[in-house]
Amino acid sequence: MMRRTTPSGLEVFLPHTDRDDWAAHGYRSREEYLFWSRKVCGLACLQSLLHGWTDVRLAMGELLAQTLDWGC
Repeated sequence: MMRRTTPSGLEVFLPHTDRDDWAAHGYRSREEYLFWSRKVCGLACLQSLLHGWTDVRLAMGELLAQTLDWGC
């Protein structure tokens, strides 16, 4: 586990991720994964709905890229 302290002093524990983990989710680097992984809760819900209701299967990195392209 990786331990970080946020500016507010709150300790955050992040699991260690190796290349296979972040690459499988469509991210270009571990740093990009760590940055976005704490900010995509709404997209995780959208991804789950897409998987459940359609045949659309997007890795989180791809879904994130598309939403940013659309200005979200």
